[in-house]
Amino acid sequence: MSGRNGEAFEERESNTEKASTSESKENVNAGTKRKRDEEAMENDFVFKRVTKDDSSLSVSEDQCRGISRENEYRQSTRSSLPRAVTTIFAVHTDCWRVIFSYLGLRDQLQLAVSNRYFKNVFTTLLYKRYRHITESVTNNIDETDLHNLLEIVGWFVISYESSLDPQSNDEQHLWLLRTYCPNLRYLKITIRRPRWYDLQQLKNLTSLHVYLNFASPEIYKNFVLGLMELPCLRKLKLEARDYMGNGLHVLENLEFLDIGSHSGFDANCLAECCIKMKQLRHLNIGKYIDELTMENFRVIVKNCLHLESLVLGVRLLEPTVAYEIVCQLPKLKHLQLWHSGSLRPSFIEGMINKTGAPLEKLILEGYALETEQLEHLCEISSLRELSVGCEQLPLESLKKLKNLETLDIRMPNISNNQLLALLTGCPLLSVLSVQFCRLITSEFVSKATRLFIGRKIKIYFHESSVDWLELPIASDNKFVQFERGVFSSTILINQDI
Repeated sequence: MSGRNGEAFEERESNTEKASTSESKENVNAGTKRKRDEEAMENDFVFKRVTKDDSSLSVSEDQCRGISRENEYRQSTRSSLPRAVTTIFAVHTDCWRVIFSYLGLRDQLQLAVSNRYFKNVFTTLLYKRYRHITESVTNNIDETDLHNLLEIVGWFVISYESSLDPQSNDEQHLWLLRTYCPNLRYLKITIRRPRWYDLQQLKNLTSLHVYLNFASPEIYKNFVLGLMELPCLRKLKLEARDYMGNGLHVLENLEFLDIGSHSGFDANCLAECCIKMKQLRHLNIGKYIDELTMENFRVIVKNCLHLESLVLGVRLLEPTVAYEIVCQLPKLKHLQLWHSGSLRPSFIEGMINKTGAPLEKLILEGYALETEQLEHLCEISSLRELSVGCEQLPLESLKKLKNLETLDIRMPNISNNQLLALLTGCPLLSVLSVQFCRLITSEFVSKATRLFIGRKIKIYFHESSVDWLELPIASDNKFVQFERGVFSSTILINQDI
């Protein structure tokens, strides 16, 4: 009995649903019919109104129906179009510049390799920054990051520096430079293995600063001979222990040669280099060659007619060697000399009476000079840069150097007032470095800031009595600036890059 009741109930429910569905369809059909009737009435109304208002304008009923269908199509199309989606790729370039500025190099590279778009952004925004890859960069990224960096910006890289640590393995990255950096012009690197094929493929290389650590003189010689494969090489800074210089003379096109970092270089090999390298403009033989003779100096003067800067030491020379002959070099402008305390009067006279190009830069390393010697040196009126040590300051003599722009002095007895007078007497002075100056205090800083407020000058102090924690000047002063440390003036192998 209960089963029959259930079947009857289900049948009634099914009939109800069918009736509801049928009624819903009829409502939809009725709504559609009403809409069509309304559109027909509207079209008929438009047709009659146009005909009534302007008999000259003829609009057919079919045209009115076409207008209605077009409006209906536009409405349906508008409702079906998706909304415009804004992605991260729509961010303006200036915004990306700010975003990348907040990221370290490793994060920048991870972003760049994640997507082709980000790679293009990295290249566009940062290729100028990494045209010069410095040691601070190569020391702080791993091989994978270096690979990614060079793959992205390698075409634009013109200089690359790595550590000159004797244990460095950076030479294993030479293949990356060969592959991605065809325009590389300056390279600083350590090479320990007798394999340098990748180095020889850097055909645009003009400057090489290399630390060599080989087991035999023959390997050193083979390396130097291999440098002949670099047709554009003009500057070489060679740091090599126990290398005597065999074969170096074959690099006849060199204009810059620096071999003064380590002992062991043979004086006769140096003379042979000077004979062959007719275009030398800079020569640094350092202070470790202890066999230089008068004949070696004559060879330098006779053959290096284009030499503009010379760095040498005279402390190990025999007393009979008249090294002042270097003052006869016709184009010599920069001279750096290591000495043992007392310069020969003939050397000072040679610099004062020098013919040809005037001497502009004189750096004297070693012991302090006597006051009379420094007074004599101040007769070289063409000097623009001077580095010297002396017990007492010959103030009036230094004030004669009206062309002086850079002065590095080691004078323990110089006072605040003397230093102020020196700045006043040398109006072109823009860099002043004072070492071992315990008498210089913060009072000088206050007075100099006030007296020279409109003059751009940078002042270095080493071992002074200035209270650096309480400097009485603004750190962003654009004119008189003070630095704690020593000013270094060297002729850099890559200064023209």
